[in-house]
Amino acid sequence: MTASLISPLITFPNPGNSTSISHVLVPCIPEQDGQEESASNEVKCVVDLVLKHATERPNLTLGVITMGIKHAQRIEAALNAALQKRPDLTAFFDDSHSEAFLLRTLNGYKGMSAMPSSYR
Repeated sequence: MTASLISPLITFPNPGNSTSISHVLVPCIPEQDGQEESASNEVKCVVDLVLKHATERPNLTLGVITMGIKHAQRIEAALNAALQKRPDLTAFFDDSHSEAFLLRTLNGYKGMSAMPSSYR
């Protein structure tokens, strides 16, 4: 999955009837530690949505944009762990797959050079 993390992200208007960009609100859990940088329930939700996409629409590219490096790292680790239980989906995340999976930070998406290269 690492090579897909450094390729450029280009978006196009979606010609179909489905939305090409979506935002999923994950409720805040009061008093839970670590929510400021990377809430565990958000990580789980993102991984669940990525696996759903890989299962239901493997012929379409998927890009996930996070607010920071820590969140991207936690999502990547959780996704790698989930793929250990779902080897049937590994082809979707393979660098040679024609429709790429992309994981970026917001700053990496905007092209800021201060971000580590693995999340640009």
